[in-house]
Amino acid sequence: MEQVFRQHINKIIKILNSIENEGQLECAKNIISNFVEYWRWKKVNVKEIRNNLATFNIIYKFKRNSFYEQ
Repeated sequence: MEQVFRQHINKIIKILNSIENEGQLECAKNIISNFVEYWRWKKVNVKEIRNNLATFNIIYKFKRNSFYEQ
């Protein structure tokens, strides 16, 4: 289960890094939300989820700000 958790994290980071427009940004927001809910349901350590959520939020905010600066 740990390996699948890490794979999901890596996929979400790839998705976040490949965002090119605001529509994709909204989809990424939903993906992150689904990730959190799924792994809570699977009873993964909440601290692990929060640590990764912080990383996702940093990338998400950077991408969001880059669209508003243009």
